[in-house]
Amino acid sequence: ADHAEFAAGAALCVTLMAMPFIMPPGYFERVDRLQAKGYFSRSTVLMFLFIVDHTLGQTMSNAISGLTGALLSVLNAALMHGVIPGGISESTPWFVSFAVSAHCVLFVWLVLWLNFGMNARIFCLSTFAFHWMEFMNPAVTDCVGTQLCSLKVGELVSVAIACGVALLCNILPTPSLAVWKARTKARETTQCLVKVWMDAAASLCGSSRADYRQEQMVADLKKMKTALETL
Repeated sequence: ADHAEFAAGAALCVTLMAMPFIMPPGYFERVDRLQAKGYFSRSTVLMFLFIVDHTLGQTMSNAISGLTGALLSVLNAALMHGVIPGGISESTPWFVSFAVSAHCVLFVWLVLWLNFGMNARIFCLSTFAFHWMEFMNPAVTDCVGTQLCSLKVGELVSVAIACGVALLCNILPTPSLAVWKARTKARETTQCLVKVWMDAAASLCGSSRADYRQEQMVADLKKMKTALETL
């Protein structure tokens, strides 16, 4: 039941987030303005799928990890444009291009090597690859269009929207807390333990052999093991 509720809520959120891309422009004017500013895009829907999880706590952990990765990507891209405004051009010396490439490779290696969460790595590298290609493109000689030349908030707002929708998916209609699920599993485990002791007493201490009691005891032990692994 918990998995069905989570799947239904996540599917509803994805459908609502994808509606502006399915319907013609003008049906959702506010969302259209967000898209024009770069605050909402198809990547926002994809980020939501990476962030949302079964419990509110895990979703919050995924959201913090994703925001950290996006912030690292934006800060590094802003640093590159701060050192070399406008990015690489046809007149840029080869050693400068080599130094920029070495810096980007080192940044990617550090993100993968350091103990960042999986969402931080995915969000950081997927967005930084775009900034890297734009920065190294000689055809782009000024800071226009989608190229990042300073610390802009569009990319961060997009991730924040995905995080907010993912949190709402776990909060509504009722919060999905891991402690509640742990309490339920603990009660089920206690009930199974009582049945195991009763079956063990009837099977091992009874006047006659009761094979069905032994089989029931083994089944209850397996059920207990599964419940304990999910705690």
